[in-house]
Amino acid sequence: MEKRLFTLVCLLLTTAAVTAGEPAKEDKAAKIREGFVFSGTEGTVSRMAETDRWFFESHQDAVNGEETVKAGRKIEMLACSTLEGITAGKKKNETIAVKLWAKVTMYSNLYSRERLTAKKDTDKQTVVTNYLFAVYYLPIAQTEDDSESEDNDEK
Repeated sequence: MEKRLFTLVCLLLTTAAVTAGEPAKEDKAAKIREGFVFSGTEGTVSRMAETDRWFFESHQDAVNGEETVKAGRKIEMLACSTLEGITAGKKKNETIAVKLWAKVTMYSNLYSRERLTAKKDTDKQTVVTNYLFAVYYLPIAQTEDDSESEDNDEK
């Protein structure tokens, strides 16, 4: 009996050691640390039509200390005067090329009304979401070469 227990414990420890050594898969939706700063990151601001929310998609990797946010990741932008400035006079379905300075914030629904009034524990799932609080931006003008390449892509 003791031999079987010893074998079982050794097997469990070996399995735990092997799985702990495997590299973690990169999750594109992994949460970004609050306070991460996008400093002059080039990208586009676009609107999701059905929800009327604005998103920033970076065209280059953003590095801040040891953390890196890969290019192509879309992050929802918080409503602020900087976002108003970016979108002023633009069509709702237009993507806007900008160089953006922004700070990442986090929101958790831990104390939301829906969570507190949930009837079951399974309804009380906590959702943590990243948002961008834009501080400053520079519009990036589209050059003739860019517009010609877009015309060629459409053909």
